[in-house]
Amino acid sequence: MKILIIGGGNMGMTYAESFLRSHISNKGDMMILEKATDKTSSLIKMDIGTIYLHPEECMKRQI
Repeated sequence: MKILIIGGGNMGMTYAESFLRSHISNKGDMMILEKATDKTSSLIKMDIGTIYLHPEECMKRQI
């Protein structure tokens, strides 16, 4: 199941980790939209899904 989480803060990461742990989604289908560029590098290192900075980037994947 493809999941888009808006915001890579504490709440967003809790959701992402829970979806992965319970096998509701996998890393290939997990998308996280984070507008704070300083936070994206740490999210990428976590390797929990694809990180996007702009909503348009997420939507291109769905078309």
